[in-house]
Amino acid sequence: MKKLIMITALAASLLLSFPNVSTSSGMMGGGMMEKMPKRGVNPEDLPDANSTEAKTYSKFCSQCHPIPSPMRNSAKNWQALVDRMDTRMKRMSRMGGGMMGWMMGRRRVVAMSSSEKKMIIRYLQDNALKVFDKSTLSSLDTMGYDAFEKVCSQCHDLPDPSIFTKFEWPQVIRKMISNMKEMEVAPPSADEKKAILEFLQNNAKN
Repeated sequence: MKKLIMITALAASLLLSFPNVSTSSGMMGGGMMEKMPKRGVNPEDLPDANSTEAKTYSKFCSQCHPIPSPMRNSAKNWQALVDRMDTRMKRMSRMGGGMMGWMMGRRRVVAMSSSEKKMIIRYLQDNALKVFDKSTLSSLDTMGYDAFEKVCSQCHDLPDPSIFTKFEWPQVIRKMISNMKEMEVAPPSADEKKAILEFLQNNAKN
């Protein structure tokens, strides 16, 4: 069950992605009317869902958009993203009415306190996506890695192949491609899909 939730969370993370968000804009990184995803992670599917940290994260993030999976980003990227969201939330909390009030159902957005922000950052970093480190491999399947980097980096950091077994990766890939089509992100070609899957399975968890 836990593994199924991990697969769902990783796939859902792509639904909360936009091209190059891991290195540039991020969630709501562009204009205020930037296209938002249709779905997020259910609060009960978050890691340690009943913890104060998970509930605090869910409480603040769900005010404005679907809840991103903590696996949506690497630990190093969550700090900057939360900083950006904190700035936006404070601005929105002051606006209240007008256009933003209409967009948010006329509810005033509640900004995080400094302690709540620190708690959320710590929670996200503790449960962040484990990022692929190619230096740990003795050799690389060049074609497979190149396709993996080209396709997967459109939306998020490159996941470590060892987070799933070779039997689980096909399901993850299918979900990812479905999500990419929904978000209008260019999916891999048949050859790229095959190369990516072989690369992931060759370096998957035993």
